[in-house]
Amino acid sequence: MTRPIDAALNELADEFELLGDWEERYRYVIELGRTLEPLTEAERSDGNKVRGCASQVWLHRAPDRRLDRVSR
Repeated sequence: MTRPIDAALNELADEFELLGDWEERYRYVIELGRTLEPLTEAERSDGNKVRGCASQVWLHRAPDRRLDRVSR
């Protein structure tokens, strides 16, 4: 049985395969991010910050270990 997160990741991978180059993929990731609720100030902690990105990006994971929210 496929877990919901696995199905969502497979669907996302399929969508990325349909996109042409990295710029189209980049734009798609930005579009996806705009559909999410903003992170709280507490979630924008140093521990959640993604290092090495040109933009300021934070990832927040829920206790059930699935990716919960992303913010720029």
